[in-house]
Amino acid sequence: MKKLISYILTFLLVIVLVALVLITCVKGKILNSDNVLKIFDNTNFYENTYNTLNDNFSNYMEQSGLDESVIKDIITVEDIKTETKNCVESIYNNTKYTINKDDIERRLNENINSYLDKNNRKLNSNEKKAIDTLVSKISDLYATEVFPIDLISKVNINLEKISNIVDLANVFLYVCAGVLLFLLIIINIKSIMKVLNYVGVTLLSSGIVLFAPKIFVAWKMHINDINIYNRNISDIIINFINEILNYFTKTSIIFIVIAVVLLFVANLLKKTDDRK
Repeated sequence: MKKLISYILTFLLVIVLVALVLITCVKGKILNSDNVLKIFDNTNFYENTYNTLNDNFSNYMEQSGLDESVIKDIITVEDIKTETKNCVESIYNNTKYTINKDDIERRLNENINSYLDKNNRKLNSNEKKAIDTLVSKISDLYATEVFPIDLISKVNINLEKISNIVDLANVFLYVCAGVLLFLLIIINIKSIMKVLNYVGVTLLSSGIVLFAPKIFVAWKMHINDINIYNRNISDIIINFINEILNYFTKTSIIFIVIAVVLLFVANLLKKTDDRK
């Protein structure tokens, strides 16, 4: 009977440990805005977005007949970094945010007017209307390329509420783990060898379960081919997935190493008992 209960407790402990790792990952990787912004830094998101935008701006200039000098310095890497940070923080604080297009429109209009003055060009009503349309298109392109804030806002996810739920779940799972481990020790209190063996099996099983996603993704999925919204956002998502998988892998390795040590010690104790 004790053995059956110990197996049940071990099985439940595996579930709780895996859930704890998942909750910890969600809390530390997904619900942590600083971690998200760190991924943006690590993937050179700001510089890549800056280069992409300038390439797209150049295409518009070719179609407009204006010189490419008019798009010089209308955006900076720092602009993109500031807007991205504001967007991410607004999502995590569950507040409304609109990407600032006024500055880019102002700079672009100043550059266009300066270019026209230097070349003594006067615009007729149709040309002025075309220029206004161009400025609007470029500012809209900037807003959509920097960060998909409008798209994410439509989902209406309250991350603050989710974070509170995760905190409660985290405490609950720690209590469950403590209770299950305590019961496992109490039931097998007369044999430290059995306790070590059950804990070792628990950690080994948990480690295998946590390592499974890495194997599944490597075998079945091609995450580097993910293409969502645009290439720069896709790179962020790919790196985000890889970071989560690496977290699971590192945790699983730690669990497996500890499990092997515990099982080895339990086996030594068993051999010692047999000799007696």
